[in-house]
This record gives sequence, C-alpha cells and structure tokens, in this order.
Amino acid sequence: MTLRVNPRRATTDAVVAELEAAGVAVERGRLVADALVVRGTGDPRALPAVRDGRATPQDQGSQAVVGVLDPQPGERVLDVAAAPGGKATAAAERVGDDGLVVAADLYPGRLRLVRDAALRLGLISIQPVVSDGARATGAVREFRPGAPRRSVQRPGCTASTGRGALARTPERRRAARVAAARPPASRGGGRHPGGRLVYAVCTLTRAETSDIDTWAAAALPELVALEPPGEPWRRQGRGAVILPCDADTDGMFVLAFERSRT
Repeated sequence: MTLRVNPRRATTDAVVAELEAAGVAVERGRLVADALVVRGTGDPRALPAVRDGRATPQDQGSQAVVGVLDPQPGERVLDVAAAPGGKATAAAERVGDDGLVVAADLYPGRLRLVRDAALRLGLISIQPVVSDGARATGAVREFRPGAPRRSVQRPGCTASTGRGALARTPERRRAARVAAARPPASRGGGRHPGGRLVYAVCTLTRAETSDIDTWAAAALPELVALEPPGEPWRRQGRGAVILPCDADTDGMFVLAFERSRT
C-alpha cells in the first residue's frame, strides 16, 4: 500500500518515524519521492497516522497526476469524477483554506467517501457536488455559499474504467464498458479565464488514452498541450503513460493542457 502524507498535519520524516516505530516497513516512492510504500500494515484504517489524518492511502500514479495539475495556494480546482477523493484531497492540501476544490461525481453515495476523507484530513476547502461532467456546459462556477462566481483555474478529468489498477483491485477484471470521457468544449466566444486542464485515467486502453488525445486535438484547438512528464513515464501522443512494471504503481495515462487567456 502507498500513503500520501498530509503536509498540513505532519512531515514525511515524522510519519516515516511513526510507522517504523510501530513495526511497519516503509520505503520511499520510486515515482513520487514523498510517497511512502508500506508493508505489514493490515487494515490501513487501523494505523494512527491514517486514522488521525496525517496520511492517507493513494497510489503513486494518482499522486503524480496532482503534481502535473500543480494547484497553487488559493486557486480554484474542479475534479470531475472525483470519488473516492484521492486527487481532490491532495489538491485541497495544496490550495489551502483560501482555495476551493469542487469535487464533482455522478453518484451521491461515492461522494460521501470524498466528504469523509476531507473530514479525516481536516480539509475545509472541498465542496462535494453531485454532477454529470459529460453534460457540463459553459464555465464551471464556485459553489461555496456567498463566494464570488468565478471560473475554476485548474479543472481535472479523471473518468476511467480503472483497468490500470487490476493488480491492486482484481474485482475490476470483469468486463467493463469503456466510455470515452471527453472534456466539454467551451461555449461562446470572447475571453477565457485561462488555467490548466488535466485529463488522467488509470487505464491503458486506446479508447481512453490516445483516442481522447486525437479527439481533443481536433475538437479543442484552443487548448495547448503541455510537455508530458519524463521518465519513467513513456511518451504517448501528446501525453504520457506509466505501466505497473515501470515504478510499481497503477497504470496511468495523463494529458495536460493550458488555455490561452485571449
């Protein structure tokens, strides 16, 4: 299991020392330096560091996606298909209490997982919202009561059938219908707020990776692809993919864009 340290409550070194004192074997991550790969933990909820919100389970591939999004203190972030909340809570740790993370998901039951994770980690900047990202049109607005209606700066789409996580979640090996999730095009003309859009999926099928890249190049010319992460990531089109054998993580594909302000 891999843990992400909550920097608002502890340092990485302090959590390592706490885990080792409890007899847990700990290694630093190969893909994300601050990630902690732990063995001999049993139920992670029994670990005081997890129970008390100093750390939380999250695969290194998922942690790396938030690094690509790179949310800054005070910024506004939209996470589409946010449950169970790993990326949303990681983004909230970065934006701080003055920022906002809109955690959108289609299923209210799964959004409860996001809410529970936010409470355990002490994150007040997360706003869970039941929403169908495939039907979104126009600018996404803040949902916090009384907040000014401003567009989010860093939307992220993480819709996936999860086939890159088969080694960790064997129940996903049953057949699944692949739905190609596409970032919605902007509506209307004029000035756009700018910002960064990250499309990420923990899967390796062409329909959910390179086909999305091809579609976005034709349908969303206003989005400029950013340089993908380097090794051990493998270049795939304008994005990058990492395989489970590359760094002992889930499979993951990531494609990042920025939109011009003009």
